[in-house]
Amino acid sequence: MLGSGGGFESTYLLDPKDPLFKEIGIRFIELYTKLYGESNFYLADSFNEIEPPVSKEHKNEELSDYGKIIYETIDEAAPGATWVMQGWLFGNDKEFWTKEATKSFLNKVPNDRLIIQDYANDRYKVWENQEAFYGKQWTYGYVHNYGGSNPVYGDLNFYNQELKSLLGRSNKGNLVGYGVMPEGLNNNSVVYEYIYDLPWAQGQEPVKNWLKTYLNARYGKTPKPVFKAWKLLIESVYSTKYWETRWWDSRAGAYLFFKRPTLKISTFKASPGNKEKLKQAIDILEIQSKNFDKNSLFFYDLLEASRQYYTLSIDELLVACVKAYNDKNIEKADALYNDIQKKALELDNMLSGQPLNNLNYWLTSSWDYGESTEVSKIYLKNAKMLITMWGGNDHLNDYASKSWQGMYKEFYWYQGGKCFCKHLEYLQLIINLSTN
Repeated sequence: MLGSGGGFESTYLLDPKDPLFKEIGIRFIELYTKLYGESNFYLADSFNEIEPPVSKEHKNEELSDYGKIIYETIDEAAPGATWVMQGWLFGNDKEFWTKEATKSFLNKVPNDRLIIQDYANDRYKVWENQEAFYGKQWTYGYVHNYGGSNPVYGDLNFYNQELKSLLGRSNKGNLVGYGVMPEGLNNNSVVYEYIYDLPWAQGQEPVKNWLKTYLNARYGKTPKPVFKAWKLLIESVYSTKYWETRWWDSRAGAYLFFKRPTLKISTFKASPGNKEKLKQAIDILEIQSKNFDKNSLFFYDLLEASRQYYTLSIDELLVACVKAYNDKNIEKADALYNDIQKKALELDNMLSGQPLNNLNYWLTSSWDYGESTEVSKIYLKNAKMLITMWGGNDHLNDYASKSWQGMYKEFYWYQGGKCFCKHLEYLQLIINLSTN
């Protein structure tokens, strides 16, 4: 049986009625337990971004069989354990996962033996559309970070208000947990610290009070100007719950500069946040930097805010550059092009202050992980693919784009820039022909 979805090639799935379904499942858990030890929780995401291979005539009945056999497999291999699954699929494909379909998939599993992780509530609330998963245990949270990409954003006040609202809802069902489930770490530390702290006070502590405690712990001290700068950061970059423009014109990537080159960017929607307030915060932090050690987290955070500001500035220059070429203002366009190159290379050099956010470190670590040259070559290829092509699916190119030293210079500019130049050469040819 074939299950398909996500824009990738189809995947073969065993029919739940096939005896091998349970046999293979049990054997897998036995080997897993032998390697990692016993557990009370086992993740099984059988249909995440995959449409189940069920018939139209018996769709709900066959979904019920799948749910039943997955639960029974886990229960027989690890008696008393709880099945854990993502709730993403129920929101990702609303057309297939109707309320009736979801109920059918879950109805033969005991309520206390399944936990559904509904973790995209900064985009859409699956739990509301699916009636809090019909009595099953579930957790509320956010992805926040997609693909390990690291733009600077989040929305602390949104998280605070959402939790207070959720706890007061009478239709929240069997809610058992709260958190964030990012696809990558080493970015936006304040967001993850806040989300994981939030449930302890159940949203009753004002954001500004929490922020003061956090900064004291992170920096060892919080002078008034630093606190003022951070309030500006909250108002600018940390008031964005989801960055819609990371998807634009079938292109992924945290910034316009990271996306595949195109001459159609005059219609690009402005990035979120308040760039002016962000610059005000950076200016204050730069003045205060003399009061902090060069190796402190203060400088790490200053660099985070700075790369956000300067990358957004590059995005604006790209839009202006393309517009100038389209307007046949070649002199202005060429000047903007050179300015983009200058700023991109300067920013790449500046990012040496974050040694782990480094292309060379990423590639060297991947190579060193291999036990032989042959294996190392495979790891190296995969490491390069992951942060560029992702999986060879056009609309996911740059899905895991990285604001790293090396990426600005070696990939986004010198690789993407070459492609951009070809676009410009073609445009200039058209301009010359039309002029002549």
